Amino acid sequence: ISGALVRDLRPDEAAIGARVRAGLDAALAVGPGPPDAAQDPEAWSASPLRGFEVAARTVTKELRSAARPLETPGGEKDAASRVAVLLMSATGEPIACACARLREGPPLAGVVAIVGDDRGFTEEDCAQYEAAVAKAGAEVLHVSLGGTTLLASHAIVILQHYLDEKLHRCEVGRAREYAVMRPAAGSADGAGATNSKRRRCD
Repeated sequence: ISGALVRDLRPDEAAIGARVRAGLDAALAVGPGPPDAAQDPEAWSASPLRGFEVAARTVTKELRSAARPLETPGGEKDAASRVAVLLMSATGEPIACACARLREGPPLAGVVAIVGDDRGFTEEDCAQYEAAVAKAGAEVLHVSLGGTTLLASHAIVILQHYLDEKLHRCEVGRAREYAVMRPAAGSADGAGATNSKRRRCD
């Protein structure tokens, strides 16, 4: 998922899950998939699958692609496209300290996180990932969320919280107020209609 390309995606599990499911269905379906950005840019721009990509890749290939810095129109590396790769490790630097260190450098164009399982990464895995990051021209940090073993889904939520609080938080639209009753139709100010009330959740 490329956040800079996605449009009209609300920050709730149902909306994100439905969009991801649609992307998987389009990728696995027999026949035409989502519009191609190069062949039909107008249809791609209007597609709800814009910004979603499904592909069969190894971790190393995906890492090399995600960590690759942006390029200028002349094909050279953009100096402002700094990318940091966070390699989750039980013995790594505390996430809060890592975020503080990342803020001291040039602005970040992207952050990539690699989350393992309860066994962590082997030395061979780390060496392979670090080599891929170095080849892509990005920087790598070994980061820890603490000494507690977490599910990968929980680790992602905690990591995202720290990135939002310490590095960057995107502004989102005002949340929908499900508990507020709207005035009845035909009444400009709600006079004569059912009074707006907030339900109490006791």
